[in-house]
Amino acid sequence: MTTVAHRDRRSSNPIQLPIERGNVMPELRGDSTETGVVAVTGSAADAHGVLGVAKGAYSCGVYGQNEDQGPNPGPGVLGKSRGTGVWGESETWVGVYGKSNAPAGGNGVWGEAPPTGGSGVYGLAHGPYGNGVFGQSDDQGPNAGAGVFGRSRGTGVWGESETWMGVYGKTTSVTGGAGVMGEAAPGVGAGVLGKGGLNAGYFEGNVTITGDLILPGADYAEELPASDAVGAGQCVVLDDEGSVRPCTDDYDTRVAGIVSGAGGYKPAIVLDRQDGAPIALMGKAFVWVDADRAPVRVGDMLTTSSTPGHAMKVRDGSRAFGAVIGKALTPLESGRGLVKVFVSGR
Repeated sequence: MTTVAHRDRRSSNPIQLPIERGNVMPELRGDSTETGVVAVTGSAADAHGVLGVAKGAYSCGVYGQNEDQGPNPGPGVLGKSRGTGVWGESETWVGVYGKSNAPAGGNGVWGEAPPTGGSGVYGLAHGPYGNGVFGQSDDQGPNAGAGVFGRSRGTGVWGESETWMGVYGKTTSVTGGAGVMGEAAPGVGAGVLGKGGLNAGYFEGNVTITGDLILPGADYAEELPASDAVGAGQCVVLDDEGSVRPCTDDYDTRVAGIVSGAGGYKPAIVLDRQDGAPIALMGKAFVWVDADRAPVRVGDMLTTSSTPGHAMKVRDGSRAFGAVIGKALTPLESGRGLVKVFVSGR
């Protein structure tokens, strides 16, 4: 049995306390009544400064409590380090648990990162169906808060995924809540912005629009299979199988129309997508025209020509019935070039 000296700060004489070699002292107590004086301090060169071990149910290895009743009480436990300030591990429950009973609305856990970067709170999960960060609001009133709330001058909430949804929203509201809601300032921005490789947006069910539906494209088109290679702006006709190919005859009544997408225009709506050629049904489209046959002026009717894939001005009205593709909106005096056409349906 050896002893260790512990100085009672209320006395100048050291008190001899027993300690067994290799064991933790049964009880070590330090009290301080002097302002700014630490009650217990522990320092180690290459070990734990203070080690606390508890073996009973609901007991704490180290328990810290601050009883200051003023407006700015300090923390119950403060950890500082050039590495991790506070480290918590658990085999059965949570590594670190935070709870606040503040009547004015405190935070159970608060994380703060320096201005140089980093995350205020960082969560990492390794197991199946584990959540990096899980947030839940149990309030049963009419004004329950958010399970997870993000606010930033940049992106409020950012979600990324390698296998499924970047952001997933679901509601079980029986009064008509939205799975995902997006809202933008009046007159600017988009409430919801979708940008994707295959579909910018996909809907299963009805879609209700209370305002204008604005489509930046210029025409309304339908895809048809193509038997030959066709390009945007070509004048095409139907073959015996119902596929389209570039026109090769004047005034061909099998004319299908104009392949949409030339001259910077693209179709606003495309029906029956089937990896074919989008044929303009209504609206504006550019078509290749052979003006060497006759100059084209605004308002002229256009039809098929024997120049492959090109339209021409209608000069014989008796032959044009059923072979007109539209009305010219721009002129072409000579040569071959693109002419803007108004397609009104046939």
